[in-house]
Amino acid sequence: MATPRLHSFTRSLVLLSCLLAGTAAAEPDTTPETIRLPGADTVMGASSPTASEVAGEHHLVDDASNDERLRKKHLALAGGISFLLSDFASFGGLALRQQVLKDPNYIVGQGPDPALMVSCLLDLLVAFTNIGTAVSLYPLLKEENEGVAMGYVGLRTLEAAVITAGVVSLLAISTLRQQNQAGMAGDPAALVATGRGLTAFHNATFLMGPGFTSGLNTVFVSALLAKSNHVPRWIAILGLIGGPLVFGSATATLTGVLPQYAVLPALLAIPQFVFEASLASYLIYKGVSPSVAW
Repeated sequence: MATPRLHSFTRSLVLLSCLLAGTAAAEPDTTPETIRLPGADTVMGASSPTASEVAGEHHLVDDASNDERLRKKHLALAGGISFLLSDFASFGGLALRQQVLKDPNYIVGQGPDPALMVSCLLDLLVAFTNIGTAVSLYPLLKEENEGVAMGYVGLRTLEAAVITAGVVSLLAISTLRQQNQAGMAGDPAALVATGRGLTAFHNATFLMGPGFTSGLNTVFVSALLAKSNHVPRWIAILGLIGGPLVFGSATATLTGVLPQYAVLPALLAIPQFVFEASLASYLIYKGVSPSVAW
């Protein structure tokens, strides 16, 4: 009796195996077949770029590269123009306000003061173009050292803020002078004392802004330019010399070793002025010349 049962159980296992094998054979193979034809360089089942697609990709890369070069040239041009405007506006503003700085009775004087107003406008132009130089040069120099480039932007912005504070003191002197002419200012002696205080405040801003801050940010940008090789090395060396000289001159003025408005501080500022003028000229040249890339 056991033998028929064993044969029946064996047949059942065989039938179950056949059913499972048939189900596996019925399932389609979703794996793509890769066939390499004899003598062919392409593999069937895999897509390969055509010549037109490759040319299109190269064209897009070239367009992006040209756009980047054009953007850098525009930034160089803007930075050069900002440097030139800043330098010449600074000298013009300083020359036009000499009477205010030297005459303590200017605040109780008579007549209009157009020279002082123009001086204030030029100083504001200096402040704005200082920020312009930082904004223009930062994208060009951050690849060398982003931290130092950010430091340059911060110092340039600080210099602009200090210069603007000095303009406010000059505008206050102009307002009090006009009120005195209209008989609204009160005691002339007190007015003269107030004018002296405002003038001293302006002198302090001139020392901190175009003195300390300018000397330090010149060192920052010169170090980045020397590392980048974007400009001739002698320009960067001029800045590395001129910046410390201006900073040292400001330190000597602060400690009473040198007077603020004298020949020696002016002479010590010449290397920095030559650096900025040379850098401005070279940036403008690189910005307008189509054959010179940044």
